[in-house]
Amino acid sequence: MGRNSPGGNIEPIHVGNGTIKSDSNNNIFVNGRLSYSFNTADFQDYNSLRKIGDNLYQGENPVNANVNVKQGFIEKSNVNVVNEMINMMTVMRHFETNQKMVQIIDETLNKAANEVGSVR
Repeated sequence: MGRNSPGGNIEPIHVGNGTIKSDSNNNIFVNGRLSYSFNTADFQDYNSLRKIGDNLYQGENPVNANVNVKQGFIEKSNVNVVNEMINMMTVMRHFETNQKMVQIIDETLNKAANEVGSVR
C-alpha cells in the first residue's frame, strides 16, 4: 500500500507498464513522476494481526515504522540453510528410530498372539 502523492489517499500502488524507481525517502516514482510514498507500519502485538491478502495484514493501533526501502538490493534470507538441513536430518533419524520401535513392538505382539499360546 502506498500514499498517493497528489491526493494523500492510502491505496494499492499501480504501476501498469511504467518504470518504477524509489528514493531514500521512500518516495515512488512511476515513469519519472512522483506518484506514491510507501505507507509502512508496525504493530505492538503481532498476534492481533489478521491476514487479508497474500502479503497484506490488518491490525489495531499501528505505529509508524522507521523503514528505508532501497531499490536494487537483494534481501538476505533469515534462514541458515546448513542449520535447517542438520535439523531435518535429525528429525528424520528420530522418525526412523520411532518407526523401528513400532516394528519391534508389532513383531513382539505377533509372536505373543501366534506362538506363545499355541499347542505343539
